[in-house]
Amino acid sequence: MATKRSGSRNGSGSSPQHSARWEAQREELLHAAQRAIRKHREAVSMEDIAREAGITRPILYRHFGDRRGTAIALRDWMMAPFASSLPPLLYGRTGSGDTRHTSDERREELIRGLNVFVSQLAAFIEANPELYRFLRTQGMFDDKWEAKEGEWSDPISEGVGRVLAEIVGERGVDANTARVWGYALMGMIGNPLEWWAATRTADRFDMERDVMHIVRACIEGLSASLATKKRSRRGASAKRGARK
Repeated sequence: MATKRSGSRNGSGSSPQHSARWEAQREELLHAAQRAIRKHREAVSMEDIAREAGITRPILYRHFGDRRGTAIALRDWMMAPFASSLPPLLYGRTGSGDTRHTSDERREELIRGLNVFVSQLAAFIEANPELYRFLRTQGMFDDKWEAKEGEWSDPISEGVGRVLAEIVGERGVDANTARVWGYALMGMIGNPLEWWAATRTADRFDMERDVMHIVRACIEGLSASLATKKRSRRGASAKRGARK
């Protein structure tokens, strides 16, 4: 989930005491925004948030700029703890080259890490349904088309791709292919999570179990398929050598 910096002022250039007061008020406003969104859902206005905070709109605008700036600040504030709680493995920090980890062990680490991602994101959505819907309607997780061509990336998809490259690289898979697989896996995880968040027509824990079932099947099946192809190539090479 890529994040962007909001265009609000941050008290830079002022005294530490002023900055501390500014940040404290900003956090209070974010709490108020969250309460207002629970009441008004995606139709929440800047007036609703200001009323909930007990301030005037100009103060709100000085902190966040506009409604979109408020949404960006809320996204970054709410999602930062979630992002920092994920296993470093999901960001590609795998300790590559550590011979204590076999490909099978790394594969299991990846599956466990993805399970943490699914469980924690589902728990966040379940605890904050109105906020998540508001952020979605504001396009807060769909900023890829706002970036310059060739500059957008998703850190977790990139990280998963690097782990897959480490797992299957010895089987003749290049880094770009593994990168595509990383994005494919995260897309496969994201779609059922979005469906569940929007409809709630399945039990959360059943959904998590079903998603992880297909994630494990894909990763293990991919590893097995590549191993079979490698053995087939070796067998073909041996037959050609015997005929010479």
